[in-house]
Amino acid sequence: MDSLLTTSKQNSHCVTITNTFKSSAKLATDDALRKIYDNFIHPINKTSILAGLPGKYKPSWAADFYKSPMQFGLAMAAKVEQAHHYHIGHVSYNAGKDPHYPGMVSNAIIHTKIIQMSVNRLKHRLVFFDDEHPNPFRCPLSAYTDRADLTP
Repeated sequence: MDSLLTTSKQNSHCVTITNTFKSSAKLATDDALRKIYDNFIHPINKTSILAGLPGKYKPSWAADFYKSPMQFGLAMAAKVEQAHHYHIGHVSYNAGKDPHYPGMVSNAIIHTKIIQMSVNRLKHRLVFFDDEHPNPFRCPLSAYTDRADLTP
């Protein structure tokens, strides 16, 4: 299963949030919350397209290396769940260097699950906020099973 981002140009998009995301975002600063809205939620919900997002949006299983069998297992679980992460620009953006996934990078990220709603509609469900880009991710796999679809 490839990333649903690879077919994003012909799809429309919407963003929802989960209760797990709301809980994790309680630790976010006002600046981080503003950047989640300004750099991800608003552009997608307003234009229904991904082109022009300033941050890097990448499948969470797409890595050049795995340091252990456990990391490899987590990556494969992320692929099954269509887990992705987006760099929100908090505290600031820096130039990205990934030739496969364009966009700027930042310490803070949001974890998403992309769900194909219909042939041409994708939902980006926000499942977890991380104030830094950890390796490996701290996002619990259970966050991807939170089915609540709340309006951001």
